[in-house]
Amino acid sequence: MPGVAFTTGGARLGHGMGYYDRMLAIHQTRFGKLPARYGLALTQQIVDNVPLGSTDVPLDGVIRAD
Repeated sequence: MPGVAFTTGGARLGHGMGYYDRMLAIHQTRFGKLPARYGLALTQQIVDNVPLGSTDVPLDGVIRAD
């Protein structure tokens, strides 16, 4: 999943529109579970904390591209 910043614990800071979180909520409603969720990040995008909202869906992991 795309993002501006990620934590090693699976939090993701997106671009502020909530598109992926809404899509994942719809998927969970229709199929009863969430798909696997991984972020692809550069080392510079890994941070200690990102602001989270009540509708933010955590990632299963973050893959570093470098």
